[in-house]
Amino acid sequence: MTSRWFKVVTLFLFFISSNLFAQISPPLLEEYNFQLGSSGGNELLFHDPQLGNGNAQLRFHVLPISNQESRVHIEVFRHIIGKITFALLLERIEIEFLNVAGATVKTVVLDQSLGEGGLFIIGDSSDGYFENIRKATGMSAVRSIRLRLFGNYE
Repeated sequence: MTSRWFKVVTLFLFFISSNLFAQISPPLLEEYNFQLGSSGGNELLFHDPQLGNGNAQLRFHVLPISNQESRVHIEVFRHIIGKITFALLLERIEIEFLNVAGATVKTVVLDQSLGEGGLFIIGDSSDGYFENIRKATGMSAVRSIRLRLFGNYE
């Protein structure tokens, strides 16, 4: 009887802990919001040379291909010369395309494409580079873009 009760309790605790850990989101490292005009043909080129109040950099470029389609290019990188820096652990990138009312038109989530195990890691005092290029459709309704990077410095 005790053995069976122990198995039930163990299974219950495993179920609760696995659900709890699945709901924990990585910390928000940085968030950017961009407003687009309604004339169409918006090209956005953004560069943050101090990503996450650190020494990594972000480049985000949206180039219109047509009224309905754009090329979205994101780069996260770091080049270190003679400095001691913490590692950058990037767990997820979310790009949310919103209409004039603030409703989501399209969401792009980069997590598994970041690297092995869904992480993009630039090690302590090391260089690193991540790049993703994709086409986004349905862009004529988009009036703002929210870009979020989730991760941490360790």
